[in-house]
Amino acid sequence: MPAAVQYLDKPNIIEIVYDGVISPQELIDAAKDAIRESKDHGSKLILADCTRLEGGHSIADLLDLILLFGELGIDRSYREAIVLPSLAHQLGNVEFFETACLNRGYNVRLFGTREAGMGWLGEFLG
Repeated sequence: MPAAVQYLDKPNIIEIVYDGVISPQELIDAAKDAIRESKDHGSKLILADCTRLEGGHSIADLLDLILLFGELGIDRSYREAIVLPSLAHQLGNVEFFETACLNRGYNVRLFGTREAGMGWLGEFLG
């Protein structure tokens, strides 16, 4: 499965793990699944683990995804920690995604490790 979405009961975070080649539609599907989990569990904290991401989509696809956020029910109170991919050629896409999200008022940050991302999200737990 290229993108697996799960709810982490403790600490009340939605996790998306990307694995391998992810198509533009799979990006959208993962976002929809994450929002469904978010609404089901009352969490607006998302950890996107891109460690094993290999590509399959373009910067234009990422921009299209960001433009869909409003339709998907993602408001600016969400927080997303993104764990950087291990493949150097994917860093540019992930950095673009962070910048494009920040420019649109979404709180997204990049982290080198899962633990660092979880630590940042933990700051927002009530």
